[in-house]
Amino acid sequence: MHWSTWSKPFFGITGALALLQIAQANTAQGTETENDPAKDNSGENDMYKPVRHDILRRVDPCVATSKLIGGRIPYEVAKACLDTDFPFPRSNREETAKTIKTLISSFFVFDDLAARPPSGDNVKGFTFTPVNIVGEIDQLLEKSQRSLAVNDEVEALSIDDEEDDEDEDEAEDDEGDSDIENGNKALDSSTTQETESGSKQDKTSAAPTTPAMEMAASSPMTHREFHDGLSQILGKARDGHLSYDADCFRTFQFGLGFYMNHVVRDGKTVVKVHDVEPYFAETQNLYKDILNCDVVKIGGKDAADYIQEWADKHVTSTKDANARFNEALVKPIYYSVASSSYLYGSFAQQDKLPEEPSLAFEFQCPGYFLFWPVAPIKANLKWTATYQGRQQFTDTPSYYEANCIKPNFDNKEAGSEDLKDNTDEIPGQDASKKADEKLSEQSHFIPQQLPVVKFYDELGSGTEDVDWRPDAALVRELYRGPQGISALLLSDDKTGIITIPSVSPRNDQPQWEFIREWLDTLIQAINTLRPRAENLILDLTHNGGGLICVGSTMIKLFFPDRPRPVTNIKFSPLGNQMMRVGGFNVEYFMHSYGNSTESVLNDNFFSNPVTHPSRPNKIFTDYLTDQCEFGNSYELEVDPEMESKRKRASSSSPTTNGVYHPWDPENMAILTDGHCGSTCALISNMMHTKFGVKTAVIGGKSPASAEQMSYSTFPGLQVIDDRFIFDEVKRVQSLKREMRDTEGSKKGAPQKDEGKTQKSFAVGNNKEETEDKDGDNITEKDLNDEQTEEEEPRADEDGQPGYSEFDVPYPANFAHKSRLRLTWRQIYRTGDTRDQFVHSERDGTYKPAWDNLEQWNEYSFIPATKRLDYTDNNVHSIIRIWAETRDAIWGPSE
Repeated sequence: MHWSTWSKPFFGITGALALLQIAQANTAQGTETENDPAKDNSGENDMYKPVRHDILRRVDPCVATSKLIGGRIPYEVAKACLDTDFPFPRSNREETAKTIKTLISSFFVFDDLAARPPSGDNVKGFTFTPVNIVGEIDQLLEKSQRSLAVNDEVEALSIDDEEDDEDEDEAEDDEGDSDIENGNKALDSSTTQETESGSKQDKTSAAPTTPAMEMAASSPMTHREFHDGLSQILGKARDGHLSYDADCFRTFQFGLGFYMNHVVRDGKTVVKVHDVEPYFAETQNLYKDILNCDVVKIGGKDAADYIQEWADKHVTSTKDANARFNEALVKPIYYSVASSSYLYGSFAQQDKLPEEPSLAFEFQCPGYFLFWPVAPIKANLKWTATYQGRQQFTDTPSYYEANCIKPNFDNKEAGSEDLKDNTDEIPGQDASKKADEKLSEQSHFIPQQLPVVKFYDELGSGTEDVDWRPDAALVRELYRGPQGISALLLSDDKTGIITIPSVSPRNDQPQWEFIREWLDTLIQAINTLRPRAENLILDLTHNGGGLICVGSTMIKLFFPDRPRPVTNIKFSPLGNQMMRVGGFNVEYFMHSYGNSTESVLNDNFFSNPVTHPSRPNKIFTDYLTDQCEFGNSYELEVDPEMESKRKRASSSSPTTNGVYHPWDPENMAILTDGHCGSTCALISNMMHTKFGVKTAVIGGKSPASAEQMSYSTFPGLQVIDDRFIFDEVKRVQSLKREMRDTEGSKKGAPQKDEGKTQKSFAVGNNKEETEDKDGDNITEKDLNDEQTEEEEPRADEDGQPGYSEFDVPYPANFAHKSRLRLTWRQIYRTGDTRDQFVHSERDGTYKPAWDNLEQWNEYSFIPATKRLDYTDNNVHSIIRIWAETRDAIWGPSE
């Protein structure tokens, strides 16, 4: 039976009962149920005291939610479960904040630029929200602790009132009011009112006795609000590599039941209904057809303005406002010639609880009544949820076990700081989606499913029927391989398309298997098109990136003479100590300059710290790059006879300075929708800035004629996550224990490299100080400014001052299931020069050849060569967008 035939009674009756059950909880009387999870965790230690978000609640809200799994869950039902009193220890918030701050301070390479974004022509197309991440986390934690203190006061007063068999007919004294006010400064003392004289408080009622208590009872910050607050703080940096999410509060997906795209019509951006779910009419009680209607207003505002404001707040992957607008709405992508495929966008499918349970819409649908357009449709649409968790649950404890706490985790270990105290007890968290693979849900439509719809013509004065089924005459698919890589030829018989939707393996695919399969598939696609296509479009639409070395090898296939990217890493006590003993795979890095193939670990690569005038408080490693040795085995075979018969738009030789290019740069173009992140950004930026490959981007709120738009996003370079960090911590910890045991077995005899202290390692070769490029001195004191009190130096066993190999404390792992990601390595925008470093024969040193040492890709606005608009003619067809890209780059086909 189809959902639409049974969802209405199920949603209406069961959903109403669930809402009624939750509503009754707010007025229920009596004692707490025996299975209250908060009750089981209170008692011996106040650290485990529950957070009572609503001291009146007498039912388990997750029970009501569990009964609706498999269908649409009303907003209020899902929210009640998400805001329940999960038995997190009181210390969880403090420990979570401390761990995030430590990892951000130790590894996030852009924390200073996030707090003070650069200005000038280099970033003129970006919009920033400055964020002091560590400072704002401290403020959030302080606010949370104040709210919990007030909650304790209110709950204590309520319990006292219940247990008092001789209630007095008088108001609370001034001292009691003062206690509440001191517990939360946000409470206005004017809200505290005396009870009416002569009235008695019913002993059986659990309601607070004063308005102040009622306000305080609703004020404690829930666990969801706290963890969502952490997510919002990191999201302000608008770096797609930087994010924090607690799985406990990301198990529901919220939607309205329909999806929106956008087009430019008469120079104005118009939001349209792209698709409608079968259950939409039943859940929203709106039975009028809104497919392909214009969305005129949302929340009382112009629809496009509303979407832009929402995207500016919630889309955190890009600093370009137009790219954020694209992210929120439907985008066409390629799946096959036989079907159309779309990404639904982040507005239609939200994993965070929306701020309000419903949203007002106004639709203007095509059609006329006599000479007047049909009347607009106005509706207040409700958010509904679906449960996305892997495990079923029946109540709060089972939801908590399935989605929140790590398996076998002991709350008593939550406050532990030292790795040795808790690492062995905390198993690795479940594998989660990579941020580079954070794509909205894909939808595929075969030709028989695609409707014939009406749309406004270019003048907006009428409508016409358009069949959106893919036109096979426009393109031929010549090769279709795994990983979404396909080779196609447009109907002009000279423009080839290679689709590359991702550079990342599936979660269940071994990495080396993926590398081999991906590169072999790309070479097959190239070889398929080389004899046939004069021009080539690389479709990188919504490519979220993946493995850096795979992307670097892809560049090498097209441009074997490509320079290596220039990158480096931030110094920190924790990071330095771990990298010194081989943490974070530093042995795979090499010099960015010269011909040396010595790895970082073996070549003492950290011996030359780098600073920048605009970032005086940050010190970075010397310039480094990836070895990517497996890429050396991948190259294109060149058949001179075949090349002599090839169609080439350029009259130039296929080889330049002895280097073979399958297509010359002027015969290549890159197409994106603004979302081309991480490794995808490395590919597109290198091809564009170094070799002059043209780029095209489509979409954005403003029309293409109004302003430029970036074609790539979150290009900062390399991301690491909390799971990788703590796996490395465990590995390094084990190695250091072996070093310690070896040292003990030799009765304290110093090992070869163990005489270097933390400080001397940072500056290299035990030098007292090192000069930076401006002649200023980087002293040992400078390198230790970020160290905490626990990291104070102590005497080594031989009595000499220094740092023990084991002095730097490790942060505690998260007790709960979560995902923290951050940009660990930064990449520089080195301009179009191939000579990226200049070698000095006098002193044998290398210096950057580019003029501006402070241009980081993450903070460089690089606009596309051409910008296209979504229109009524192409918004449903990526194939038509390919044709328009061809016309924009090389001119209309003959």
